[in-house]
Amino acid sequence: MSFKEFLVNTPICPLDDRYRKDTAIIRKYLSGPTLAQARAEIEIRYLIALSNEPNVLELPPCTNDVTVRLAQIYEEFDAADYHSILEHEARTRHDVKALEYWLRDRLIPLHIPVQFIHFALTSEDVTNLAYGLLIHKLLREITDVTLSVLIGNLRRFARTYINAPLLGMTHLQPATPTTVGEQLLVFVGRLKRKLQEVRRFKMHGKFGGAVGNLSAHYTAYPDVNWHAFRTQFVRSLGLSVVKRTTQINPHDDIAKLSHLMCECNAILLDLAQDMPLYISRRVFCLRTAEEEVGSSTMPHKVNPIEWENAKGGLAVASALFECFARELPVNKLQRELSDSIIQRWIGTAFAAHHLALVQMLRGLEKVSINPIALIEEIEENPEIFGEAIQTVMRRYGYTDAYEQLKNMTRGKGTTTAALFDFIDMLERVPSDAKIRLKNSIGHYLME
Repeated sequence: MSFKEFLVNTPICPLDDRYRKDTAIIRKYLSGPTLAQARAEIEIRYLIALSNEPNVLELPPCTNDVTVRLAQIYEEFDAADYHSILEHEARTRHDVKALEYWLRDRLIPLHIPVQFIHFALTSEDVTNLAYGLLIHKLLREITDVTLSVLIGNLRRFARTYINAPLLGMTHLQPATPTTVGEQLLVFVGRLKRKLQEVRRFKMHGKFGGAVGNLSAHYTAYPDVNWHAFRTQFVRSLGLSVVKRTTQINPHDDIAKLSHLMCECNAILLDLAQDMPLYISRRVFCLRTAEEEVGSSTMPHKVNPIEWENAKGGLAVASALFECFARELPVNKLQRELSDSIIQRWIGTAFAAHHLALVQMLRGLEKVSINPIALIEEIEENPEIFGEAIQTVMRRYGYTDAYEQLKNMTRGKGTTTAALFDFIDMLERVPSDAKIRLKNSIGHYLME
């Protein structure tokens, strides 16, 4: 095979090439074949529900045996089924119509009136419900699980170093000391709150025909309460019913989810940015791997590549989610097709998000703290205790406490001994308060 021939079947997207192993699981939820399988499930479950409607006289109720055999069509959906649909699509140039023709072939042995496949539906009735099923499953089985693991691992790391002193940095300048655990638990809390919002999220379901008003349904069977049928059917899929629509689901659900994912990604991005900064200060250390290389020319390099890869993956994911939130809710009149191609990138967005989580989990495994460097940073910047000292002074009546500490520390070098001498000279501060203040400072200087 020539190189040019080889390139024809080479993926363009790195998620299907370089990062294929880390993102492979997303294909089980949001890919061309899984979308086709989910559409088949919607069509079949609708057919079964339709057969149970007593006023649809020409479609007899499905027996238990037929119901089981129908379910097997989508439950046992395989590569051959998908390729057969693609063959139909090559002729029809329409993916859902191709699925309908494929289903008709599969139903002939079951002696079901094939005209009731896709009865009175538009392609969006099937597609939006299929996406609803797939996204719910992905959120529950992958996004929730992976994010929960990251939160749990980060919490354990934080608890392990809950009292490890850490020089605070505001505006990238030395600030009031804190601890490693305290700062990482900030991210734990933020991610937990966002995860709860994702768990409460629910996709919508549109089911109403060509322009959303069930007109074809009522024209064919005016005695059926199609509004009630729609509500029951959509809810049976675990989705919220949208009653007033055009031809399409207005995509307010995906827009909301996209905003949630962007907010979650922003928190993760914040963490992915902070970790390399701690590593660059040498207060966090990276575990080395024997055969790994950090630079093609600098042998000493050990880089926080997992955190940097995560940052890039999150940026790509959020860019796509922002596109979904901005573009999908806007559709000309009753329908244009731009939403169809945009929706096909949803799997890519979740894959990039998942890749970032995988990278962060690996990065966290390679990180430990450097206790000596933690203490040294604080010892080298004793002026950071000025906040505590001037606040205690205020309690005991010093109206110029801030100014005194500013004159003593701002832009000037000082020492812990000088600060202790200053505390000793504070006549209005009781002895027990001075001791507490010195002990508080000493706490951050002890290993």
